[in-house]
Amino acid sequence: MGKTPTHRFKNRKKEHKDPKKGPNMLITKAINKDGIENFDIEILIDNVSKDVDENYYIERENTMAPHGYNQLRGDGSGTFSFNKREKKWQVHGPQPDQKFVGLYFTKKKAQEALDLFRRTGERMESDIKTRKRGTGTIGVIPSGRFSARITIKGETYSKVFDTWDECEIYLKDIREKYS
Repeated sequence: MGKTPTHRFKNRKKEHKDPKKGPNMLITKAINKDGIENFDIEILIDNVSKDVDENYYIERENTMAPHGYNQLRGDGSGTFSFNKREKKWQVHGPQPDQKFVGLYFTKKKAQEALDLFRRTGERMESDIKTRKRGTGTIGVIPSGRFSARITIKGETYSKVFDTWDECEIYLKDIREKYS
């Protein structure tokens, strides 16, 4: 299930057949395995306005994998992707705002958060919350460890730890000691 301008329909079919254009797409893999002749590719609705939400049809026809070939929701529905720096799944709401929804430890939880936000506009609590101003920052460094950093009265304090909790304790101790 996909939304494609009518003038691009033939090209879109060709793109789905070409493993170089979509090597990880389920539909491309299936077409190359079973042959294009074993697929019905048709226009369900012609001249659809840009306002029509492709996700309505994806859900109505139940075409999300494993029931169909859609791996992602349609354009405009919001996104989630793995944030390598944070080592979390990052979720943004639908276009045009693409509001930040949260960071989650698992892909499943990120999908749940996006679904909730799409349906209700409510945010599922992030697995990692945004820190309050003045409480320091915690980030993941390339080694996979956590870096804690805080600036108090113009002096910066930082240290690397194995866990998020160790960073929290360090930042609290520094705030108490130097504030």
